[in-house]
Amino acid sequence: MENSTSRKMWLNKVIARAHGRLYGLSLRKRESVTRKREMSKQAMRDETERLVKEALERKTLTVKQGKTRIDSKCRKCGALNRVSADQGQVRVPYTCKECGEEQRTF
Repeated sequence: MENSTSRKMWLNKVIARAHGRLYGLSLRKRESVTRKREMSKQAMRDETERLVKEALERKTLTVKQGKTRIDSKCRKCGALNRVSADQGQVRVPYTCKECGEEQRTF
C-alpha cells in the first residue's frame, strides 16, 4: 500500500515537471502559482485589511484627503487644462491656459 502511494506521488511530480517544461515554468514558479490559487477571495480581503491596519498602527501610511484634479477641455480652442477643485465641488471656474477664455468645468 505504501509503495503504491509513493509511486503515485512520484508520478505526479514527474507529470508536474513535464508540464512545467512544456510551458516554461520553473518548479518554484509553479509552486508559487499553486499557493496563490489556494487563498480564497475572502481570505485575500481579510489579509489586505489586516495589512492596512498594521500599516496605519505603525504610522508609516498616512491617508490624506485633499483637492481633486479635473482634466477639462476648453470649449473654445480644445486645449486640455488641469484644474484643482476642493472637496465636494463639481463645477469650478478656470481660465484656459492657451486662449485665456474664462469658463467652468463640467
